[in-house]
Amino acid sequence: MQETLIGNFVLIVQNRMPAVFRLVRVLGREFLRSYIDELGERVADGDELAEEALEYFQEILRLSEEEGEADYVEELEEAYDPEVHGRLFSPAIIKLLSTIASGEAESVSQLARRLGRDVGNVYRDLKLLESLGLIHLEKNGRKRVPRLLVLEYGIKLV
Repeated sequence: MQETLIGNFVLIVQNRMPAVFRLVRVLGREFLRSYIDELGERVADGDELAEEALEYFQEILRLSEEEGEADYVEELEEAYDPEVHGRLFSPAIIKLLSTIASGEAESVSQLARRLGRDVGNVYRDLKLLESLGLIHLEKNGRKRVPRLLVLEYGIKLV
């Protein structure tokens, strides 16, 4: 049995009952086009990992356009890792995501000011959230604007 502290809760995972991290996110066409452009630049720079992602997001955009949907809703599940996913339930991360969702942040530094936190710490949290697919840091000139992608996330015991 494994115990993991998540916010004010303790998640107990028995060996015969593994936990799964579940994420539901919305990928709008504007985001998809922008992200495909970014991935294309990374592929052109020789990033081999970006190549597979580029093909995946191009296919999602194609399907979205064929089906006439403005947004693509994606459900993802992966093995729960308490070191990574456990941080998503901290009060600081939840407040960060809530502030992004409210549309009150037009840059990382503005977000840090609103939260009363150090810019470097906020940026590290944003990079974690981006790596897990919860947000996208959109380039806007020299600024990075955090955009929320996630509708919901949680832990599912299977």
